[in-house]
Amino acid sequence: MAFNRPTLTALIQRSLQNITSSLKKSDALLRFSNLNILGTTLAGMIHQQYGYLDYIALQATPYTATDEYLAAWGALRGVYQKAATQASGKVKFSAIAGASIPIGTKVIRSDSKQYTVIDSSYSNGVMTVTIKAVADIDGISGVAGNCEAGTQFALGQSIAGVNSSGISEIISGGSDLESQDSFKTRVIAAYQSTPQGGAKNDYEEWAAEVSIVSRAWCVPLIYGPGTVGVYFLIESSAGNPYGLPQGSNGVAAEENRDTTASGDQLTVANYIYPLRPVTALVYALAPTIEQINITIQGVAISDRAAVNDSLKSALLNNSSPGKKVLISSLWAAVSKVESVNDFTILSPVADISVANSSIAVLGNITWS
Repeated sequence: MAFNRPTLTALIQRSLQNITSSLKKSDALLRFSNLNILGTTLAGMIHQQYGYLDYIALQATPYTATDEYLAAWGALRGVYQKAATQASGKVKFSAIAGASIPIGTKVIRSDSKQYTVIDSSYSNGVMTVTIKAVADIDGISGVAGNCEAGTQFALGQSIAGVNSSGISEIISGGSDLESQDSFKTRVIAAYQSTPQGGAKNDYEEWAAEVSIVSRAWCVPLIYGPGTVGVYFLIESSAGNPYGLPQGSNGVAAEENRDTTASGDQLTVANYIYPLRPVTALVYALAPTIEQINITIQGVAISDRAAVNDSLKSALLNNSSPGKKVLISSLWAAVSKVESVNDFTILSPVADISVANSSIAVLGNITWS
């Protein structure tokens, strides 16, 4: 049976009753008596001690631990909070032969986000520089550095022979400091799932350890005996709302049995390569998206935004490659919005099958 922590009121009453019963001819219940003040003060201090004991009890198990205590529980299983990583990619500037952009030059995105040049090369009138986002002082953010191909950049200083305006390729690889909820999920998974040298959950945990990865799924024998597919998503951003990996599917750079991956897929494949059983041929894969369009009747205009968010969250959080969308889960997501009491989902009317390489996400909602 769980211990019931006494309330402050109960502790005050208990303290005053003890004083009254212990000191004959005294009345600690008088409002302005010294004994009343002493008893109330003592009860308040004891109440704080109960609060601290509650806090200690929470830290006694990884399931309820927080902050540095959660980090300590994770360290016992070799699980650590993923640090923020900074985005990188290439930007092209028109330039004349002989011009150069020094390493360390500041490059500024159109919204004032700053990057630093870490490499540069010249070919046929184009200066291509590799840039990396400047980290924030607190080491918390990183996703903000990601952006789509075609984003406008400018040099932070004028350089002779180089046009100050440039166009980017995909800038990716940035991720925020892992949230406490996500970190706790991985810590608990480490205690629940004993490493087995290449079991399905091992691949998923290995992929989830990569800083850019938000979720991962393992598909055994994806291309035949000896092959393992690892689908994954990265941290979402405004330009990549579903968190689809940016790159091409394939295997690790050191693997010579198939096509080498690129971008985010290469990052994950390279991380898993030294951890996998030596005979496994591991593919890092980006899932495709299948949008689920829904027609709903009877939801008030004021509730539609909440219903949209509930459906979006339910589909994204419960999806995995090839997992069927249950019509009952859609009804449950709408019912979860407290202010919605009467509605009908007109379509779909049955469970929806999803391709083995796809995950289901919310498409268009038609209201009636």
